[in-house]
Amino acid sequence: MDLPFIDFADPEYLSDPVRVLQRARQQSWLARTSVFELQVLSHRIAAEMMRNRMLDGPGAEIYHGQGFTPLMSKYAREGMLPLIPEPPHDRIRNVLRRGFNPRMILGQRKMMQDLAIELVDSFSASGRCDLVSDFSHHYPITVVCRLMGIPPQDIDLFNRRTTDLSLLGRFPIDPWVSRIDAALSGLYDYFRELVRQRQEEPGEDFVSAIIEAQTVEETLTEDEMFGALVNLLFAGQDTTRFQFSWLIYQLLTHPRQWERLIADPGLAQNAIEESMRHTPSQRIVLRRAVRDVEFGDVVFRTGTLIGINTLATNMDPEVFDSPEIFDIGRSNASKQQIFGGGAHACLGQVLARVEMTEALQVFAERFPKMDIAGEVHFTPSPVLLGPEQLPLRLGTSA
Repeated sequence: MDLPFIDFADPEYLSDPVRVLQRARQQSWLARTSVFELQVLSHRIAAEMMRNRMLDGPGAEIYHGQGFTPLMSKYAREGMLPLIPEPPHDRIRNVLRRGFNPRMILGQRKMMQDLAIELVDSFSASGRCDLVSDFSHHYPITVVCRLMGIPPQDIDLFNRRTTDLSLLGRFPIDPWVSRIDAALSGLYDYFRELVRQRQEEPGEDFVSAIIEAQTVEETLTEDEMFGALVNLLFAGQDTTRFQFSWLIYQLLTHPRQWERLIADPGLAQNAIEESMRHTPSQRIVLRRAVRDVEFGDVVFRTGTLIGINTLATNMDPEVFDSPEIFDIGRSNASKQQIFGGGAHACLGQVLARVEMTEALQVFAERFPKMDIAGEVHFTPSPVLLGPEQLPLRLGTSA
């Protein structure tokens, strides 16, 4: 096929990716790219793909040739749930789902609100902060650690290790292999001991819940248990850390939208959906064809790796009117595809939404006059992208 080509390292793409993707979509709903060769640009076809069981998790093979250590390969095969194909995927997911359920998460709203207030109180008197280093870097990892029953004194250790683990989102990852491997080794050792403790003395936490959730038919091996816990820690940190920073960045660079939110706090949840639609932190959802399968008059042969480009599909004008406009009142913003869909839909999406809602409401109430106070820096990854530095001048209602 004569498909458009998108180079993620091209200066034009780096400066205006939406325009490049829109131009490519005018030629075809499918593009060749410099990362994960084939990528889908159509929201409708992406939705069909995510529901179709002829497409499955891509497997750890996506990292072949990148210097993976044995431990990294083990984690990719048995811990990274978005990559794991059938049959183990559903078995692992079902156990995690019974322990990590929406009812448990919604019951922790007050804890999340109190944590957001505690972090904000630590810098509010100065009148300034860097949203990422002072808040976003700490908030989601602390929430996940508390849900897992991690002692407070160990949270900084988890923060450092998950930050190194986030380098898995860089391509190529060869320069970061030693840091990733060291982070994984430390996390596996920690969870090995934590699981042993919870088996002997269960608590009211997520680790205890998934130990209890296992059945004769659906049980996790030791390595799957450790890998799943590492993956939930990793996924619960980076995607939310970047997405909340995107949310604040977009609201403050669209001041009328920020004013709408201040005037109507009930828009908070929809503002989060619109942020995930307009500037998704997770920009590629991967699938692999397990059999020959056809979409949009294109036959994908068995084994074909397919990337769903969420920045492109979330900007599809067939679904979203004036998609380039950031509008927190958009009626169908929840159709955004950052969490994937079908059997591989993100298990932590309820947690991410609740966390960001509680944090946004705290910032809107405490700092209605805040604005950006310096240069913003972004991650250099085409897969997981967001602000790494976002200086703010805080403003109160006084």
